[in-house]
Amino acid sequence: MIRKHRGETVTLAATLGFPQCRVAPPWANAVEVHCPSATLEQISVALSPRLLKVFHYDASANEYKDLTDPLMDRNTSKLATLAGFATADYLYVGCKERFRGIAVDLVTVNTEASVLTAEHSQGADGWVTLSITDGTIQPAGDTLGEDDLITWTVPVNWHRSKVNGIEAYWVRFDVSADLLAIVTLDQIQPLLNKVINADNETAEGNESLLLRTNNDTQKPYRIKFDKGRFGGIEISSASVTSAANINWMETTT
Repeated sequence: MIRKHRGETVTLAATLGFPQCRVAPPWANAVEVHCPSATLEQISVALSPRLLKVFHYDASANEYKDLTDPLMDRNTSKLATLAGFATADYLYVGCKERFRGIAVDLVTVNTEASVLTAEHSQGADGWVTLSITDGTIQPAGDTLGEDDLITWTVPVNWHRSKVNGIEAYWVRFDVSADLLAIVTLDQIQPLLNKVINADNETAEGNESLLLRTNNDTQKPYRIKFDKGRFGGIEISSASVTSAANINWMETTT
């Protein structure tokens, strides 16, 4: 039985970008994917790990500001604010599982020239530099200058650490120059780890699900998921013009 539902449309492209990433409503435990375009040959669908915590560590105030709730609530009137993000500050992003990047949805973009760098947690050994590809950087050199992905190769030596009392797999970001006084974000979505865990040769998470064309000749494909573990959906396709209809649901069976 469907207790609650919400629909939206996702523009598809051959490469994964922010338009193909959607954070699930907090109440959803199922998603239905329907691709009505007759030109679409196949799409790949993956469930993303749920965001656990996002903190802005404000060095000048020596405090952690919790940004998690407004980044997950799908309410565009409730935004996460990076106020006065400076070179001594950190943006911490944590998940229960390893993740290969984040999709960033900005409302007020940064317009100051600044380069983003990152480190990943390594348990008792502290922090290790993480090489990232920053898709949010503008040609002028402004990180967080547009909606896009920040990605990396998932490190094999990534271990849980505690930040502000929360244990998780953490990535922390800092900047080479102070950002615009106010930068606001609507969503941050972690991306599925598709890399095999080299420690024990077992795969983490789920691989992408390959669906055939669904030009109204097939029923929409429904995926039931554990909302404590998964928090979004990633879609890519061979087409650059088609769209997918996404229906989020809370089901009782």
